[in-house]
Amino acid sequence: DVVCLVSLQPIISCGKNSFIAEKIRLAGGNNITDSDFNESYPVLTREYILMKNPDVILIGGKTSEFEKTFFAFYPELKKTKAFLNKRIYQSDPDLLFRPSPRVGESISEINSLLIEN
Repeated sequence: DVVCLVSLQPIISCGKNSFIAEKIRLAGGNNITDSDFNESYPVLTREYILMKNPDVILIGGKTSEFEKTFFAFYPELKKTKAFLNKRIYQSDPDLLFRPSPRVGESISEINSLLIEN
């Protein structure tokens, strides 16, 4: 199960009606918000993320900066499988968040992250 985050405060994810969620599905992932939200970019609570306990956290940007900031704001999320198994991955924000002719490259990158380990 994957959660792709686009914002830290508030925590905003890619919902089932977003092109990013479609990339996750095409890459073989299961987006944790698909069954619970109709919005393209739902706001998530810490409790929701803990309940869903994602295997992978995908972000656009630098992982080290994200980990310092995100888990400082929400230390309880260090209990997720993604954190415990060190499966927090970054993607080039231009590649991940912008629709472009490079969509195939983006899907391939996400797939390689999901099958890692």
